[in-house]
Amino acid sequence: MDKYEFITNLQRHLTGKVSAQKLQEITAYYSDYIDSEIRKGKSEEEVLSKLGDPRLLAKTIVETEGNDGYGNNFQTVYEEESGGKSSKGRRFRINMKNWIFLLLVVLILCLIFYVLFGIIGLAFNIFFTYVLPVAIPFFIIYMIIQLLKK
Repeated sequence: MDKYEFITNLQRHLTGKVSAQKLQEITAYYSDYIDSEIRKGKSEEEVLSKLGDPRLLAKTIVETEGNDGYGNNFQTVYEEESGGKSSKGRRFRINMKNWIFLLLVVLILCLIFYVLFGIIGLAFNIFFTYVLPVAIPFFIIYMIIQLLKK
């Protein structure tokens, strides 16, 4: 199998399962990836062997895109390659459901700490406002009585 057959098979197995824009992005990515690996000195056969069966790759892509088939749960993020060159960059994926869940957990923990410290602050406020002013005179009187007993 050559690069053209690989990309064609990948497109065929993704058609109707991802959006047209996503299909174009995916095929462009794998085409660029294959070219990049060949430029690094690997043979086309070696690169395609590393990628595996386009049918299985397409199935994995569809599964990671979410159940709606159009990948609305993911966001593609671009990172500039090192070296300061203005190139296309590397792509990686972030599962937005995981980020939203993580954000909710952090917000809930913040709310718990806020309430906890609020209760502790209220306890200190009550102690210093009401208990301590009453307790100090009683403590002073107790100490005077103890001194007078000696």
